Amino acid sequence: TRRSSDLDLFLDIILLASTPPPREWTSSPTPRSKTPSSNALFSAMHVSRTWHSAISSSPRLWDTLAIDGVINRKNAVEKAVWWSRRARGRRAGEGSEDDAKGLRRIVITAASEINPVTFGRLYEALKQERGVGDLKELTISFVDGAIDTFEATQVSTSFAFLSEDRKSVV
Repeated sequence: TRRSSDLDLFLDIILLASTPPPREWTSSPTPRSKTPSSNALFSAMHVSRTWHSAISSSPRLWDTLAIDGVINRKNAVEKAVWWSRRARGRRAGEGSEDDAKGLRRIVITAASEINPVTFGRLYEALKQERGVGDLKELTISFVDGAIDTFEATQVSTSFAFLSEDRKSVV
């Protein structure tokens, strides 16, 4: 129908506007020279109730989880859980799932700013939520390019997460 094709077109536009090119994920300077801009999805959700409803109920708009070690240092786990629920077609407090795919891309920038314990808790929360779907990409960037003990632990934790039986996550 025309109404559903208009909605699909709207969601395609929002998806294009809210997904940064991959080079922007790994080129964030640290420390930040300015306050980071707001997420485009959240900005668009404030336009009207109709836009809010359409965006918040469309799992494909939420399939990329971006965690920044500077910005999300204190709320990385909570953000991952909230975002993965959206990507699976669930909202807080709802238990039902539709045919949403879950997270397909995880991008962690300034990973060296995230405590290794928190880093592990992030992946554990994603497993418990079953929030990761057909994961296509995991990008992790560090601040200075040199790997220290914390960063080596984070990379090891990431490989362990990726190498586990994916069937238990989906």
